[in-house]
Amino acid sequence: LDHTAGELRSDAVTGRVRVGIPDEYARTILPGVISRFTQAHPRVEVSVRCGFSTDFPALLERGELDLAVHAVERRDENAICLREEKTVWATSSRHLAHERRPLPVALFDRACWWRERAVEALEASGLRYHVAFSSESVNGVRAAIEAGAAIGLLGESSLGDGLRVLTAEEGFPHVPSSELVLDHRGAGSKAAMAMRQAIMDAFA
Repeated sequence: LDHTAGELRSDAVTGRVRVGIPDEYARTILPGVISRFTQAHPRVEVSVRCGFSTDFPALLERGELDLAVHAVERRDENAICLREEKTVWATSSRHLAHERRPLPVALFDRACWWRERAVEALEASGLRYHVAFSSESVNGVRAAIEAGAAIGLLGESSLGDGLRVLTAEEGFPHVPSSELVLDHRGAGSKAAMAMRQAIMDAFA
């Protein structure tokens, strides 16, 4: 234990690591990652970007991020699967937005595979709907659903109190699961590798 403590105090990892984390994990996973990483590697500067995760692949390609956590339909060779996530239609547990017709729907306000998946499923189901709310963040879409302004498509881990899942028996179409991945293309520095392990440990 004394040897390990000495190694931590004299940690040789330096530099900077830039990480993208979806906003829905900013209050749950992120604080633990930062706490453990900065204690183990106090000489590394950590830069975190929380926001709309569909932007992260482009930021990685341009070299503006070293690592990013984001949801994908299909994982590529650069990505490590952190978890498979069931995708569900959600409504407020206290309101009846799901019974209104046309159906009020909350969507992301940018062109992305998540929005496209929701629209394609609704069109295939034959449900009459209209876009009642849009936001660039999961937290924004979730807030609209919880308030009873609309129903929406969410990852199961984003549900929480105040929301419930709409089932096929209620007439809502099945949507395939997605994968939450850690994308680390080009992240070869010691600081990036250490952060990659810290994120994997947090989701383990």
